[in-house]
Amino acid sequence: PNHPDVAMTLYKLAGLLNEQGKYDNAKLLYERAVEIWKKVHGPNHLQVAANLNNLAGLLYAQGKYDEANPLQERALRIRE
Repeated sequence: PNHPDVAMTLYKLAGLLNEQGKYDNAKLLYERAVEIWKKVHGPNHLQVAANLNNLAGLLYAQGKYDEANPLQERALRIRE
């Protein structure tokens, strides 16, 4: 369901998985949360930016800089 509570739960669970080093699972949950927030609040909502920022951090930790940079830049544009 496209409900903000579902997105927040996915977001928090992704953070826990990230801390456990379960990056692939965390990435999927962050991406699902972003999609829900985009549908609920629009693509320029601050929660979308926060989630993109965390997803970028997860990718940076894995050395996936080419994937992380556009997400970080998008998060910055939303916050500006």
